[in-house]
This record gives sequence, C-alpha cells and structure tokens, in this order.
Amino acid sequence: MTADFEEQYTQDPEYGSLFMFLLIKTNQLNEAEKFLKQLNQVDSLMESERTNLREQLDEALLIEEEKINVRKLEVLKKLYAFSEFTIEEQLNLIGESVIIENKELSGIVNSLFGNPFIDEHIKALFLQRLIQSRYEASVTLNVLDHEVTVNPNTMEEFDQNPLIESLNLELENVLEKDPSLMMMIKPELNRHLLRLYPMIDTIVEDVKGWVDIYVDRYAFEESVKFTESNRSDEKIRMKKWIDEITFENT
Repeated sequence: MTADFEEQYTQDPEYGSLFMFLLIKTNQLNEAEKFLKQLNQVDSLMESERTNLREQLDEALLIEEEKINVRKLEVLKKLYAFSEFTIEEQLNLIGESVIIENKELSGIVNSLFGNPFIDEHIKALFLQRLIQSRYEASVTLNVLDHEVTVNPNTMEEFDQNPLIESLNLELENVLEKDPSLMMMIKPELNRHLLRLYPMIDTIVEDVKGWVDIYVDRYAFEESVKFTESNRSDEKIRMKKWIDEITFENT
C-alpha cells in the first residue's frame, strides 16, 4: 500500500500529511524521514505544515531512541549475568545483543569467554557475533584446552570461510548417492568445525581425510567404511581432534 500511493500522497499536501502520520504511527521512521524530504520539495506544502511534520517526526525519533536505550540497558544487564540463563535463553540473547555497540561490549567479552560455566559452543557462536560486528579488540578463548587469541575484526564469518565451504562440498560429493547419510553427518560436521573455528586452518590439513573420518563414523555399509589400515598418520591425528570434541559433548 505504501509504494502504491506514495507518489499520489507526495503531490497532494493533504494526503501527504496523512501519509506521514501513518508512517510515524506505524513506527516506519526511516521511511517517514525519506518521505518528508520528498514533501519538502512540494511547493504547495505550507511552511507551517513542514515545521509541524518535522516536529512530529523528531518527537517520534526521540521516543524511539529512548526505547532503544532502555532495551540496550536490559540486554547489557543480561549479558553481564549470561551464565545464569538457559542455553536457549543464551542463544536468544546473542541475537538480541546486536543492538549493543562494540565499545559497550568491552567489559563483557573477556568475562564471558573466560567463564567456565558457559558452554563452549555458545562461546563459539558469540565469537561469530563479534566477527559480524567487526569487533576490533583481541579475544582469548579456549579450544579443547588450547588457549587461542584472535581478533574478530580480521576473521571471516564461519559460513564464508573457504575451508568450511570445501569441507561441506567434499561431504556432498562423497555422499552424493546417499543424501540421507549426508544429512545425518552435516550438522555434526559443522557443529564441530564451529567449535574448532579459530584453529581449523592448523587442524584440518586434509579436506578429504577429515570428511572420510566422519563418513566412517556414520556409515552402515562396509563398502563406504574406511578401515584403520587405510588411515594415514594425518588422518589418525585429525581423528584424535574429532574424538576429543565428541567426548566434550558427552
């Protein structure tokens, strides 16, 4: 409806004022800002009406800013008490935390990653949130008893990492004729890779070998199983990582 009538409302000051009112009342403030700029170019719109519309929009923007600040404060308080929430609540809180600016997170990040009562996969997801917001300070986290310091601002997002893409493509190619097995393996593969993410370039040196190990773990047909004798030293080394992260989740 907005797109259909916008041009008509722009040309008619009376309808333009009504349209602005609707945009403000429905909290479409960015659209209202754009539309007001268009109205200001209409000669037939009285100066007093322009001023009135501007004041209405400014008041709405101020109210919205106050709401956001209140919400930010609520989210910050929850982040400081992050470990007290359930896993589901923590996942939701990570999503809600996008309204918090990076500079406001500095007092939270180190305590969150250093808290032993927070699940390591949750920490891995929070790291992704920092990568997405280009958080510039260094972060130290534990990856299976290996302390790693990274700068989220210099890291690729998980699903944009070439190695992650290669591993998933290799799995799809290997199990092209067995999509059911592929769908069983893929979630665990990516869950493990997310957990190892800051170190995957040093851990996964053989894409095919890494995928073979997962297929071996799940395969029911002997024809697709890889015997111990077929495993190179590199595969054995990688399998130890997989076993360790699997044990962590039991």
